[in-house]
Amino acid sequence: MAFKPLQRLNVTRTLSTGEQVAVGVLAQNRQGMFSWITPT
Repeated sequence: MAFKPLQRLNVTRTLSTGEQVAVGVLAQNRQGMFSWITPT
């Protein structure tokens, strides 16, 4: 099975008011580990 990384994974935070705020973006490497590709 060939490795198919996610293009990107958007990370959001849900506030107590129910509003969702964008926090950053994660990327997956060949080992399956995620790392930040944008600062918070």
